[in-house]
Amino acid sequence: MRSLISLSFLCFFLADVRDGLGPFLGVYLQSCGWSADMIGYVMTVGGLFALMFTTALGALADQTHRKRTWLIISIILIVLGCGWLFVDSSVVSATTTMMIQSIAGAAIAPLLTNITLGLVPEEKLAMRLGLNEAFNHAGNMVTALLGGLIGYFYGIIGVFL
Repeated sequence: MRSLISLSFLCFFLADVRDGLGPFLGVYLQSCGWSADMIGYVMTVGGLFALMFTTALGALADQTHRKRTWLIISIILIVLGCGWLFVDSSVVSATTTMMIQSIAGAAIAPLLTNITLGLVPEEKLAMRLGLNEAFNHAGNMVTALLGGLIGYFYGIIGVFL
């Protein structure tokens, strides 16, 4: 039971980690003088990298016995990528960090699914995956609200931090 509660909290708090900074990234890059076209190009590159690596990362999640370790590595890569964008928002840096973040983000869903399968019987997997997504969406909502409030009072830098 405690493991399932922990899994729920994990899904809640990983909500926006999977996507890097999502829409906040575009706003931040615009504040750095980027055009909407360049932001779109960089985000497209990230999306393409996630698409290219999703199947391989799903296979890795199925095969590895170190699912939590890979999850932690993925989260650290995403956080470091976001932090690096704060330090250097050049096109090369942003593109590189988006590629790394997208690959790491693509690993999170299959890892969470495999961890979930290890905690619940297969016949309850669909219900538990639905709960995981419910907590994920609740986390997205709270993150968006907090991001909006922090952005209102402290600007985009506050959201980034």
